[in-house]
Amino acid sequence: MVKFRWLVFLVCVALVAPVSAQDADEVEAGEVPSEGKHKIVFDPFYLSLMKRGRVLGQVDLRLVLVLHEGNDYEEIANMTPQIRSDFTIALTDLARKVFDVNRPIDPDLVSAYLTPFVDRRIGRDRVDVFVQHALIEPK
Repeated sequence: MVKFRWLVFLVCVALVAPVSAQDADEVEAGEVPSEGKHKIVFDPFYLSLMKRGRVLGQVDLRLVLVLHEGNDYEEIANMTPQIRSDFTIALTDLARKVFDVNRPIDPDLVSAYLTPFVDRRIGRDRVDVFVQHALIEPK
């Protein structure tokens, strides 16, 4: 019985230790990373895929903005609500016109479609838009 408790204790410690190490490496929300590429990760976008008034599925997109210059981080981070609003409008239109439950989402198409919206909001050639996750779940 003592060996079993000891084994359970070691397993718990082993499971908790990697999580603590991950948290130490991650930058908290709102903080500027000290090195590497500066990026802004958006919360997931969930959109209904509708055709002819019927909901055919749910679109799940996760987007990342990678900044060209690190000193723009705070200014662009303060504009994320407006950028998210622009992206939601654009993605709703794109989903209605292009997305299909029988085909995968093309991340290059989504990035190319969203780039003019973010360029209009914050200025040309300040960020790149990347799709981290793209999935359509049929209903």
